[in-house]
Amino acid sequence: MAIPGADALMADAEARTGLRDWGWFDIKSPLEALTGSLNAEARLTERGERACHERLSFVLANRLRMIEDRRRWPQIAAEEVRRPVIIPGLPRSGTTMLLQILAQDPANRSPLTWEILAPSPPPQSATFATDPRIAEVQSMLDRHGFTRPELMAMHAFDAELADECIFILEHAMTFTPYGAFWDTPSYGAWCARADDRGPYKVHKEVLQQLQFRAPAERWVLKAPNHMQHLPALVETYPDAVFIQTHRDLGRIIPSLAKLFGALRRTFTDDPAKADIVQAARGQLSAWTEGLNDMTQFRKDPAMDARFVDLNYKTTLADPIGAVEKVYSKFDLPLSAEAKSRMERWLAENRQGRHGAHEYSLAECGLTERDIDEHFGEYMERYGVTREERI
Repeated sequence: MAIPGADALMADAEARTGLRDWGWFDIKSPLEALTGSLNAEARLTERGERACHERLSFVLANRLRMIEDRRRWPQIAAEEVRRPVIIPGLPRSGTTMLLQILAQDPANRSPLTWEILAPSPPPQSATFATDPRIAEVQSMLDRHGFTRPELMAMHAFDAELADECIFILEHAMTFTPYGAFWDTPSYGAWCARADDRGPYKVHKEVLQQLQFRAPAERWVLKAPNHMQHLPALVETYPDAVFIQTHRDLGRIIPSLAKLFGALRRTFTDDPAKADIVQAARGQLSAWTEGLNDMTQFRKDPAMDARFVDLNYKTTLADPIGAVEKVYSKFDLPLSAEAKSRMERWLAENRQGRHGAHEYSLAECGLTERDIDEHFGEYMERYGVTREERI
C-alpha cells in the first residue's frame, strides 16, 4: 500500500466534489513533492497511510469547494483583513495559551481547527456553534489518534479550539505542519526552496472565506513557523502587528522533540522515524534558523516597532497582565466583558489538566553547551533566564 500520487489524489478530489477548477495556485507541485517524500521516506504503517490519505483527500476536496465558493460569492475576494495580531513566537513558549486567552475577546477572531480544515461553505455566525463540520473534524482527529492521552498531555487537539494558522497552509500544500506528523525530509527541502508569497496569498483567501459570514473586528493568529516567513506575511498583511514570545530553549527543544516523537508514533512503528534524539537535533537547527530570521527582520526599526515581547515565565505568572501589555502596545480597548471571559477561561483551563508532560535535555541527547552555542546570544538579548532542569 502507498499514498497515491498527486494526479490520483487530485482526480479523486474532483470526482468526490464534481469540481475541476483548482484556481490560480499550483497545488500539484508541492503535492508531488509531498507524496514522493511520504512514500520514499516516512515508513508509515497501514493505519498511518490510511490516516494520511484521508487527511490529504479531505483538504484537497475542501480546496476545490473553496474556489467554487469564490465563484458563487465573488464578494469573498473583496473581504479586507485589517491589522491582524500575529504570534510568531517560539513553540512551547506559551503561544497556545496566549491564543486561547485572546480568543475569549468577542472583538477577536481566531480560526478554529474545524473551520481551518473545512472552510467550505463559509461559516455563518448564526450556526457557528452547531455547524456539522465540528463533529466531522472531531471524528477525524479521534480516528487519526490526535486525541489520545499521550498527545493531549503535550498539546490539546480539539475541533473547537483556536488553532495554529499554519494549518491553513495545507490548502496550498506548502509550509504545512506535516513534518511533525510524518518524517518527510525531501518535502521539507522542497518547501525551503519554494516561494512563500503564493502560499500566504492562499492563507489570506482562507481568512477572507472564514470572515465572509462570521466577521469580527480583528484576527488573532499564531504559528511559530511564521518566524521564517515574516516578509511574506507583511506583504500579505501590510498592517499586521506581532507578539513575540520568549522562553529558555533548554526547555523548548526537548519538549518539541518528545512531541514530534509522539506525533510520529501515531503514524509509524519505525523507531528511527520517531527517535527523539534525531528530532531534537532537527529542532535545534530549525529554531536557530528561525530566530536568526526573526532577528534580521527586526533590525528594521519600522518592523521592530510592530512587536511586543512577552516572557514565558512572566506570562505564566500573570497572563492577564501579559494581555494588558499587548492591548496597550497596540492601542486596543480591553472591555470588561473580554477581561471577565479571559479570567473565566483561565480558571477553567489550568495548565496540566490533560496530564504531565515531562522531558529533559539528557534524554534528547543534548547538553547545556548545545543550548549555549545555538541560543545563548538570543537568550541574553531578550533577558531569558534558564528554567529548572529535570
